[in-house]
Parts: sequence; structure tokens; C-alpha cells
Amino acid sequence: MGSQYQQDNVDQHSHNTIVSKMPSPRASYTQHKYLANKWQQSSFSLFAQNDWAITDDISWNIGARQYWVTSKLKHGSSSINKIPTIGQPLVTHKIDSKKKDSDNNFVVSSGLTYSGIKNAQLRASFAQGYVYPTLSHLYAVTSAASQTLYGNSKLKAEKSNNYEIGLRYNNSKWLVDTAIYYSAAKNYITEISCNGSAICDGASGANFNYYNNANKAKTHGLELSIEYLDLAFTPYIKGNYLRRQIKTDKYTTYDSGNPRFTGRVGVKHTAYFDHFDLDSDLFMRFASNATQRSDSSVYRYRGWSTLNLSTSTAFGDNRQYKIGLDINNILNKNYTTAYESIPAAKSHAIVSASIKF
Repeated sequence: MGSQYQQDNVDQHSHNTIVSKMPSPRASYTQHKYLANKWQQSSFSLFAQNDWAITDDISWNIGARQYWVTSKLKHGSSSINKIPTIGQPLVTHKIDSKKKDSDNNFVVSSGLTYSGIKNAQLRASFAQGYVYPTLSHLYAVTSAASQTLYGNSKLKAEKSNNYEIGLRYNNSKWLVDTAIYYSAAKNYITEISCNGSAICDGASGANFNYYNNANKAKTHGLELSIEYLDLAFTPYIKGNYLRRQIKTDKYTTYDSGNPRFTGRVGVKHTAYFDHFDLDSDLFMRFASNATQRSDSSVYRYRGWSTLNLSTSTAFGDNRQYKIGLDINNILNKNYTTAYESIPAAKSHAIVSASIKF
């Protein structure tokens, strides 16, 4: 049993410049947009979970959680200075009224595991999902590359029922874990084209979108993880196959912006010494291409793969100290994931340190 409290505060200041050069000088302009916002989101929850050993081979768990969430737009203003090549500048200033949104929800989860098969364990689970819109979903206006994404303060919380059936097998040489999953969500939070909507301040075009609730989203897929343990180094592969159908009032599509295949393949090793342990993992991450479709626009994302190296050393009497070095995108590739509108980082390193106590 327990409780959890979290508060996020965002203070945003941004300056966005658009230079539009048209064949006619009268249609060309430079626009400066300034934003200043303060947002806050607080969440509190109570939860409980328990496990029962029904028999020596069968166990059952059940959990429950109650959420209370409050989001606030404490301050918001925007100024737009549009300077045409020919003519007088046009200046507009807007102050957003304060907003406060609250919600609460109760969710449950339950699962069964069966260990009566040699070297194997079967599992089945059900869980309710609850995704309350983040501050970015509700209030932010984000510009990256050529795309602009608007928040929507009228968003509803996303709720879902999720099912999974899985198998884990370990015979000291092979470790295999696989699962089939299905999810049915309502008020699914997605992106749709602005088309002159008031939420987007009248903006339209292929590069302007806003967050909105789809009526329903149905997702199914397969997860698979395989490791071979009978070598000094451990080769492995992890993959996920996903298909999602989105239904709105205007359209139904499987082009939800999710890659159909994602995964990771690599080789890892742990070396044990008298005073420290050394973990290393050389792996490739990959994703297939993806398409995101709305009522009036289509975005296509290319597939990608990156080579990465993760290392860490643990030391101390109880190995309580840890230092890590991750070198990502070693081959310095240019790529953009299907979930981002700006290019991913090229070759870079991350240094981390932690203490357990």
C-alpha cells in the first residue's frame, strides 16, 4: 500500500521566426512570435496491491489505484509581429485567461502466473490504463523544424483496457520471453490537422496540427526477447510488432504514426573482478518506417537504425557505487524517430553516476 504525489511546473519563454518568400513581394513577410507561459500540474494517488499463492504452481495478484489530477494555466500570453516586405507591420497581442482542470479516476489490475511446466512460466494479465493529458498536451504551442503543434485545453483523459498473455522459458542456455497483447482505448490522445481550427488560432496547412481525442484506438501486437546464455558473451534480440487502429468522427485508419517493427539486437557481457564489476553492451536499435494519417494530411517517417555502446562499472563493498558511459549513434547517422518532429541526436555520449543506500 502507498501513496504518490507529483507536481510539475513549467515556465516557458519562446521566440519563433518565420520567413516567407513568395513570387510576389507583396505576399512575402517575416513573422516573429513570442510566447510566455506558466503551467502547473499536480497529481495524487493512493494504491494497493497483493499477491496470493493459490497453489505451489499458481499465483494471483490484484491491484488498485485512485488518481486525482489538477492542471492549471497560471499565465499565458503571445505577441505576433508580422512584417510584410511591402506595407505596414501588423502587431497582435493576446493574453490567455487562467484555466484550471481537474479529474479523478479509479483503475484496477489483476494477473495469474502458472509455473507447473518445467523451465517455463505462463502468465495472463488485465490492467486498466489512465493517461491524463500532460501540460504539453493541454497548453503548449511547440514549433520544431517546419511543424507546429498546438495544445488543446479541452482534451479528455485517455482510458483503456489492456490484456496480455505471455510465456517465459529458461533452461540455463536459452532465455525466451514472449507476449501477445491487446488494448482498447477511448478518448485516445492523438494529433490531427488544424484546418483553420480556433485551437490553432486559425492556422491551416500540412505543417500545423493539434492534440485531440480520437473516439477509439485498438492496439494489438507481439513482443519477443531471446538470449543465449551458454557463452562468455550473451547475444540477444528484442523485438516488438505493433498495429494500431484509430477511429474518429471523420476517419478510421491503421496509419497511426507507429512503426510496425521496433527492436534491439546486440551482445552483452559482465566481467567480475575483486573490487569492481564491469558491464558492457554493444547493440543496434532499429525501427521500420511509419505513416501518420489524419483527415487531410499524411506524414511519412523513414525507418532507421543506430549502433550504440553502453558500459558501466559497479564498485564498493556492496557494489553500491556505479559509473556509466553510454556512446550513442556511434556511426553518426541522421534520422528522425516517428514520435519526434526534430532530428534525433547524432553521435553523443552520456555519463552517469549513482549510489545505492
